[in-house]
Amino acid sequence: MEMPAISIKNINKTYIDQDGNEVQALHDINLDVAEGEFVCIVGPSGCSKSTLLEIVAG
Repeated sequence: MEMPAISIKNINKTYIDQDGNEVQALHDINLDVAEGEFVCIVGPSGCSKSTLLEIVAG
């Protein structure tokens, strides 16, 4: 089996909001993307799509 071009394993992201509350934006995210594969990440506004992509981008 080939190694994925992108591999995301057990990604978590937590923020502290303006009131000092802990907000879990991402919890236990896993994703493998093969070379040449086309992937769309969809969801409503504010569901941390951009946060996930920023983590992947480094």
